[in-house]
Amino acid sequence: MSIRFKARVLLELGAELISSDAVAIYELVKNGIDAGSRQIEVAIKVVMQPSALRSLTGDWFGAQRPWDVDAFLEDTRDRLESTASDSDRELFMQSLGRPENAKKAAIRVQEVAFEQNSITVSDIGSGMTRDSLVDCYLTVGTPGRLHEKATLLSAATSDTSGQKVPLGEKGIGRLAAMRLGHYVEVHTGAKGENHWNILELDWRPIFNLPDLDADQLDFSATLGTSKAFEDTGTDIIIRDLQTDWSLKKIESLWKTDLSKLADPFDDQYAARFLKILFQDVQQRPAQPFDRDLLSHADAYCSIKYRTKGEKGPIMHVNVEYRRYSAAVSSAYTGAHLESAVGGAPKAKGRAKIGDRLAGSDEVIAALPTLGDFDAEFYWFNRGRIMRKDPTLWTTLGPFVTSWSGGLLVYRDGYRVYPYGSGSEDWLDLDRKALASSAFKLNRAQIVGRLVVTSRRNPCLKDQTNREGFRDCPEKEALRRLLRQAIATDCRTFLEKVEKAEKVLDPTTVTALDKKISTSSSAAKRTLLSIEKRLPNERENVQQVLAELSEVLDAWKRAKDALAVKGAEIKQYVHLAGIGLSVEFIAHELARSTEQALELLRDKNVSSDPVKLESLRAQLKTINKRVRVIDELSIPGRQIKSQENLKELAEVIRDVYDTKAKRHNVKVRIRDFGKPATVRVERGQVIQILDNLMSNAMYWLGRRIDRTEAPVIDINVDYGSRSLTFSDTGPGIPTSIASRVFDAFYTTKPTGDGRGLGLAIARQLAKENGAELELIPAENGAHHGFAITFKG
Repeated sequence: MSIRFKARVLLELGAELISSDAVAIYELVKNGIDAGSRQIEVAIKVVMQPSALRSLTGDWFGAQRPWDVDAFLEDTRDRLESTASDSDRELFMQSLGRPENAKKAAIRVQEVAFEQNSITVSDIGSGMTRDSLVDCYLTVGTPGRLHEKATLLSAATSDTSGQKVPLGEKGIGRLAAMRLGHYVEVHTGAKGENHWNILELDWRPIFNLPDLDADQLDFSATLGTSKAFEDTGTDIIIRDLQTDWSLKKIESLWKTDLSKLADPFDDQYAARFLKILFQDVQQRPAQPFDRDLLSHADAYCSIKYRTKGEKGPIMHVNVEYRRYSAAVSSAYTGAHLESAVGGAPKAKGRAKIGDRLAGSDEVIAALPTLGDFDAEFYWFNRGRIMRKDPTLWTTLGPFVTSWSGGLLVYRDGYRVYPYGSGSEDWLDLDRKALASSAFKLNRAQIVGRLVVTSRRNPCLKDQTNREGFRDCPEKEALRRLLRQAIATDCRTFLEKVEKAEKVLDPTTVTALDKKISTSSSAAKRTLLSIEKRLPNERENVQQVLAELSEVLDAWKRAKDALAVKGAEIKQYVHLAGIGLSVEFIAHELARSTEQALELLRDKNVSSDPVKLESLRAQLKTINKRVRVIDELSIPGRQIKSQENLKELAEVIRDVYDTKAKRHNVKVRIRDFGKPATVRVERGQVIQILDNLMSNAMYWLGRRIDRTEAPVIDINVDYGSRSLTFSDTGPGIPTSIASRVFDAFYTTKPTGDGRGLGLAIARQLAKENGAELELIPAENGAHHGFAITFKG
């Protein structure tokens, strides 16, 4: 038995499924593009707005009102669209005539509005034969474009026969016209025919009769006027319009949607094939894409992802802070790339370091199938430009406002809606990734694009309602990779450069203070000499001296404030570092206390030596956790003392002993030379080692090569006053080595890392007269750190 469906299913696929008028127009334009048309015209003509028509009929025909033809005609004329031409308005009134009664007037005004309000989408593409209209256009879900696309994509090269990949593939785009109006006429013709073919589709019965069966709709193609043998093309005329159309709406569509339909980054005239007319007057884009204005961007970021690098998938991120002539490049492969998109395992419980690819999920598995993509964006510091160069902003402002909103997505050269619009934050940048940053990097300041293709990214398919890509592991991998590049690589680098330009270090402050002191003393001597030589100027000289004194007092207050602020910042660094350590300790403490309580619930513990020993071990673990928290407390860290580095390393080893055993990680501590001590703040050094140990444990659990056992080596060299910390994990690729000490930079997924640990550890090392650096790279990666204490 075959499946039957009601005609209103077509309504759901057309009028209800399409989310906006702009998307509906785009669907019809895409048909023209796929037909090979070099130009597509959208002509909108409205003599009486649908809302005005509804209001008129409601006022005159829905209420008990005495019929007055003259009053009706005057009211009708007043409601005609003011932007319509005088001739069209006059034609409307002439066509309406003088109805004899309200019933006839109601019918006639609807008929005239039906005839004179229309949206026409015209192309000069290949057109359709009469058979094509019947066999293809009237068949919903036709697979023609899908087969054409599959044939092209299965070819060995991307430029097969010079053909473009079809934009449509679902066979339902033609129903988008139902969103705009409930009556459609198709006038089309193909090469080799002598007549135009006409198909009239009246969808109004579907809206009025919800029980109508689809097979009760009977449409047939007819012959139209004659045409030249070579003429081709299609006109889609839409009537019974459902929404109002105004010049303001057209300008908004140009600005937010239609001007962005084709990728303008390679060709700023990309949308030139599209012509929009309103009331027979051609409309221009509200804000064309002027590539020259991109040169005023404060920064630029490019992102390139390739699935087939030397070591598997690789993502390159290049950031240029053009305003300060600073740049940085990063490349992610292997475990760091997987970590950037990975999250917590879906299975219950925690993955063990000995497990194969701990923490991996289907998003990580999608990295090879995601396909290559390229992205780029320009960042404009709106506030700075408006303050520093308001004249430039008068030109630049409308451009940034029109084209910003995040990354516009283009597949095969044409836009994927609604990405890049002001309301669509699909990368979640404003709400999470960038909103918490004091640095004003947000979507409203970003003008950029993401480029994908049907060939390279076959898994990124449109949703049926054209609201972006369907949810799939590849889409989520793409989203997470872009967030890593924008929110971590770009944002943290811009903040680092900005901070370096603004902050006065102590040396600078001292030099500035000396210069101010010398200059002010010389100024005082000169002023007193002037006063001595010119007694009559005494009053003016004293006034200048008083003002100079006020300036010096202001400088003193600034130095005092800077000193206090510096102390506060140092305190905050300590607190942040403690917070990171306490977070780990609290987790392990919760595990230990839970296991201890479980043992205590057993009434036989007191008589079972094995269980008693296990309970003692748990309590000992809890004691270690508490003692480490005490070591990290601020009062205990204010005094420097002579400490043995090996003993401090043993403290951290003991803290992580339970976790190391749980994950089969071997921690080895070795020392060389005659034992000696270093003068340090004990708690701070423990915190440094704690961070290094925590990172090592994390990355050992995410190593791809499992042939080597998970080992952490801590070597203390008394002679060189150094400690090296290394592990057999994936290491830090040389391509991102320059970034690892930057605050808020991390390759860990959201929730696993904050990017503060190493930045704080380096600062703490500096405060203890030591340098924290990466050890030399081997095979393209750094596998540990070295802490060297000055003699």
